[in-house]
Formats: sequence, structure tokens, C-alpha cells
Amino acid sequence: MNSIIGFSELAEGEVMSSKARGYISKILDNSKWLLQIINDILDISKIESGNMELKTVPFNLADLLANCQSIIHPRAIEKGITMNFHAAPPLTKALYGDPLRLRQVLLNLLSNAVKFTESGQVRLLVTVTNSTEDETTLCFEVDDDGIGMTSEQIAHIFEPFVQADLSNTREYGGIGIGLSIAKNILDLMDSKLEIESTPGIGSKFSFTVTLKTAGGIDEIPDIKGDSEEMNKPMFAGEILVFEDNKMNQQVIIEHLERVGLKADIAENGSIGLEKVKRRLEQGEKPYCLIFMDIQMPVMDGIETAPKIAALGAGTPIITMTANVLSADMDLYKELGMVDYLGKPFTAKELYSCLLRHLPPVSFELSKDDDDILLAKLKTDFVKTNQEIYAKIMSAIETEDITLAHRLVHTLKSNAGFIGKTELQMAAGAAENALKNSGSLETVMNIFKDELHKVLDELKPLLAVALNAAPPENVGEPLDAEAAEALLLKLEQLLSKGSPECLGLTCELRRIPGSEKLIAQMEDFYFGDALKTLIELKESGKKQEGNHDGKE
Repeated sequence: MNSIIGFSELAEGEVMSSKARGYISKILDNSKWLLQIINDILDISKIESGNMELKTVPFNLADLLANCQSIIHPRAIEKGITMNFHAAPPLTKALYGDPLRLRQVLLNLLSNAVKFTESGQVRLLVTVTNSTEDETTLCFEVDDDGIGMTSEQIAHIFEPFVQADLSNTREYGGIGIGLSIAKNILDLMDSKLEIESTPGIGSKFSFTVTLKTAGGIDEIPDIKGDSEEMNKPMFAGEILVFEDNKMNQQVIIEHLERVGLKADIAENGSIGLEKVKRRLEQGEKPYCLIFMDIQMPVMDGIETAPKIAALGAGTPIITMTANVLSADMDLYKELGMVDYLGKPFTAKELYSCLLRHLPPVSFELSKDDDDILLAKLKTDFVKTNQEIYAKIMSAIETEDITLAHRLVHTLKSNAGFIGKTELQMAAGAAENALKNSGSLETVMNIFKDELHKVLDELKPLLAVALNAAPPENVGEPLDAEAAEALLLKLEQLLSKGSPECLGLTCELRRIPGSEKLIAQMEDFYFGDALKTLIELKESGKKQEGNHDGKE
């Protein structure tokens, strides 16, 4: 799984056709789904053997809920489902408990709600039912407008590997252990999962937990989710990687190369130990970091790590393994391994780990650049979508559903680029109704309302754009070499459909004949822009050839 997910994530960063990118995206999504099943099975094993233990650490409930929302929202958007999260009142104190297990319960419940809901809403409500100086009681409710269950189905719903209706496995997927895990985690929290459900109407799952409180929420770190934006850091140095699996070697080598680090591979502990010794004996610079696999032939990580630590090189040793039981982690720390990187890991998890131990030499994109790009995206959105609703309705009235679907789909993507989630969801619901010939009146009214909210909010940007004078002097035309480099970079971004291409428009204006290309980019027609770019490059080559002929 580490290799499949790792190579898929690496492939996403390459230039490829949109069709191939779709294949890679599906491989990655399904690999993560399979990994979740594997993790769930491991959790069931830990529960049944009595090895699951809860931690007690401070956490911020608002961060936890935001993380859940960021993970579930994309799934709801794909199905055109509205999702509402509400927590009242906001807490000012830190809660003490196991945020990862509480998050796991909520994600299981929310995932099920989205999975079994074809239209309507999924809601999460969190209320404080009791609060004292030392503890707080919270009630969590997840309800949906899904298929619902009968009382007979509810009676068996917590049995592992059982779904309420066996036909659901084929239609909706899954293996029926999420609710069993949630129930067992809540049992450890001295809580109980309650269910209310009506076939064809929907279901509500609720539970109450009492947690200790102490200190303010400003005193604890935020819970960071997978969807958190992170600029890519760049480093310098060489890392020793203990890894015997050839495919895993390639994954970690390429990931490290992308952030400026060289990887030296050791297939087993004995080889790696000799590499460290040789550097010390020859007075060479030590490795800046060591990634230690645990299960290796000849000499495993358990035996190797303390021997390296005893050499006194001072290089931090990071565990790189899929073994994540708390007992394992305690052992790794005792053996001198100071941190942990799971298998499989995402690029962002790797960046976070590296940043904890190595000073970055630079970042690929600064926050200011991100802010400039986002402001331009918002300006372009309000400029190009003033008449979009009228165009969509005109297409519907003339029964050109293909055009209506394309316009809604494009707007949904653009709304996501500028972070307008509610509009993105409303567009997703309209897209789903158009695709499945569903009832349009309600979803189009909601879509219209959300669109007008966003356009009204961004209207000041439109006024600035309309009043801004066009640049009188965009600078001297780029020379051939600089123009070629710029167009190559732009081609890579357009091939990926990346809105980062908009950050190149100022420099692009210095290439004669680029006006059509810039206009297509600003209208988010990245596919058309790519074709125009290729034509512009060909035109430049012809002009260069004619010039050479005259010479």
C-alpha cells in the first residue's frame, strides 16, 4: 500500500493528459479507501484482544470539528449533498481526552451518513449539556436524510462485518465495521451510541461524552488535517534511508529529491551501520537525518537503532514503519528513535516530519504569493460569472442539458478554487440533478442564492478591476530564451489545470501575441489556453525560421 499510494502521489505531480490524471486520481482514492479498511480491521483486532487504549491529551474541539469537515465535505460535494456543522456554545477551555479516537468516531458516523444519503442534508450538531469548573459534557448528533433502517436492521448494525441490508454492500460499498469500531471506542469512553431511524426518511446517531477541562484553548496546538495547505519546503543535505523494499526505496528517494535532499539507501541494518561508521572514521559530514525501517533482513531496526545511537554521530533517527501501536512507539523511543513517519505517508506528512528536524533553505511558494493568486482568482471569478446563471437557465430552457451541465461543473470547480464551499456544494447538487434528470427547481433556487451571495461579496473586487487602468508599459519583450522558459513553465501548469498559471500573466504580456492566451486563462478555460499556447509556440518557431532564412 505504501508503494501504490506513494507512486500515485508522485505521478500526480507529473505532466500528463487529463484522462491519465483521472486514472491516477482513482487509483489514489481507492488505495486510500483500501488502506482505511486495513486500518479498521487492525482496530477491530486491537479491540477484540483488549489492546486498544485511550490517550488523555489536551485538544481544541473547534479544530477537531474543522478537520472532520474538511475531510467529509469533498465526499458530500461529489454527491450534491448539503452538509451543516454546528457547535454551540463555543468552548473557551481545552478538553482532555483522546482527540484522534473521537475524530475516528465522528468520521465513521459522518462517512456513513454521506454514503447512505442520495439527496438532502447531513448535519452534525454539538451541544454542551453540562459544564463545571473541571469537566464538560458534550452531546454529538449526526443525522441525515438517507435511506434509513428498520428496528430489525438496527438490532444487528453493530455486529462486525454486517451492514443493515446485505444489498447495501454491493450498492454503497464498505465492509460493515465502522459502526462496530465507533461503538467500541465509545464504550471505552463510558459512552453509548444511540440510534433513531425511519426507512426512507433518514437516521440519527448520537452519543454523550464527559471530558475533563483545564486551561485555555490558546495554550494547545491546533489539530492539523490532511487538507491543510502547506508550502513545499526545500532543504539541503543527505539522508540515510533504511529500506529493503525496492518500490518503497524509489518512493522515498523521489519524494526527498523533490525537496532538495539526497537519499542514501541501506537494504538492511548491517549495511547502514557500516555506512555510518565509515563516515565517522573518515571524518566526513554525518547524515543530516536517518529514516529507520523496522522490519529488515540480516539486522532489523530494533537492533540497528541503538548501535547507531551508541556511535555518537548525533544524527536524529526517525522510525519509518506501519507499526503504530502505542507499545511499539514507546519501544522505539527507548531505542533512540526520536520521531515517527508512518507507512504509507503523504507528501505533507513527510514535509512536516522534515521541518521538525531540518532547517529549510527556502519554500517553493510564499504565503504572499498565495494571497496574490487567491485575490486574482476571486477577481476573475466575479468578472466572468456575472451572467453565468442566465446562461445556465437558457441552456436548460432550450434543453441543451450538456451545455448546462458543463457550465455548472466549471463553476463548481472555480468556486472550490476560491474557497466558496457552500456555492461549490450547491453547484454540485445542481450538477447531480442535471446529470440524473432530477427535479431542478429547488436545487437551482439554492444554487442561484449561493451564487448571488458570493457575487455580492466579491462585488468590490469587480469595481476595482473595472476602474483599473490597463498597463501602459508592460516592459520590454522577452528574449527568445526567456520566452521559451516561461512558456514551458506555463505549459506544465495548464496541463495540470492549475490556477497557479494566473500568476504568470504579467510576465506573459511581454510575449507578443499572447493576448488571446491570457484572456482564456483569465476565463479559466485552461484546456483552450493550452491549445493556444501550443499554437503560439509553433508561431514563434516559424517566425524564428523565417528570420534565419533572411539572414
